[in-house]
Formats: sequence, C-alpha cells, structure tokens
Amino acid sequence: MLQSHKTITVPSDHILRVSVPDLEKGEVVDVYIYTKNGSKTYEEKLALLDRASNDPLYQQDMEEIEEDFSNTICIQP
Repeated sequence: MLQSHKTITVPSDHILRVSVPDLEKGEVVDVYIYTKNGSKTYEEKLALLDRASNDPLYQQDMEEIEEDFSNTICIQP
C-alpha cells in the first residue's frame, strides 16, 4: 500500500489537482481531504452546536438517529 501526504492551500478557484506516483492506468485510489480549521476556540464550537440545536434539519437528523437506535439494547458489564 502506498501512502502519501501533502499539505496545500485551497486556490481561489477551489480546484485541487492531485498528482499520483507511477500507478497503472485505471488503478483505484482513495483520496481523503482534511481541513486544518483549528482556528475556532472551544467557545466558538459550543456556539455552533447551540445554533445547530435550533436548526430544523439538525433536529430531524437527531430524531432519525434516535429512532434508528430506539430498539438497541445496551448491556452494561
């Protein structure tokens, strides 16, 4: 398995070009994109969560998750 890592800055057109090493044409690769958005403070993250809790789509998602797990049995040791 080949692993490669490179940190780049997103250009103004938001198009990232990925060069791969000598792989055979048609070979399948996985590409992961992680953001380094560590600029938010703990308080800012809490504020975002607080805003999300009032978002109708977020509430619907939480209700669906609750329904999905409503029949799950939790066995404690």
